[in-house]
Amino acid sequence: MFIPNSFTPNNDGRNDYFLPYGNAMDVSQYSLQIFNRWGEMVFSTTDPNTGWNGSLNAGAYYVEDEVYVYHMTVKSVHDLEEKEFSGHIMVFR
Repeated sequence: MFIPNSFTPNNDGRNDYFLPYGNAMDVSQYSLQIFNRWGEMVFSTTDPNTGWNGSLNAGAYYVEDEVYVYHMTVKSVHDLEEKEFSGHIMVFR
């Protein structure tokens, strides 16, 4: 798995989405949630091809530049059990 620690959602065509990726992921066993510093969920998906563009719950408003927490559950097609990943993301505009 490669999970970036920052991204720049400023619509310049480079690094506009937070999108973890890896090889041999079981797409039926994927979940990604992102939370602000107060623990409120700002993004959630079960599609490994859907990245976060910095919007607040896929709405018209965008989050502020700061640190967010992610929690991801993913299963490899080569493993029997899911793995959990968590960490921090910095949003820069």
